[in-house]
Amino acid sequence: MPPHRRRQYVERLAHELKGCLGSFAAQRGFAAAEKLENLGRTGRLSDARVAAGLVEAEVDQLTAGLERWQKGGPPSLRRSYGTGLSVR
Repeated sequence: MPPHRRRQYVERLAHELKGCLGSFAAQRGFAAAEKLENLGRTGRLSDARVAAGLVEAEVDQLTAGLERWQKGGPPSLRRSYGTGLSVR
């Protein structure tokens, strides 16, 4: 893939992830995806791997919190994820 296509791919994917994370009020994940999006936009792909790892970790935490909630865990994800998301 040509470098300009890689930048566009990273930027677009991060933008989509940012929107999804924002829908769940996952503030840390949103911020991590926003950073990754900006790295793609500016072409700083050398830093993108670390940023993508942060996004992945935040998505994993959100997923774990949602799975706990689905299994009858605490109604608020605030304690387990720190997002401010409150499911009632």
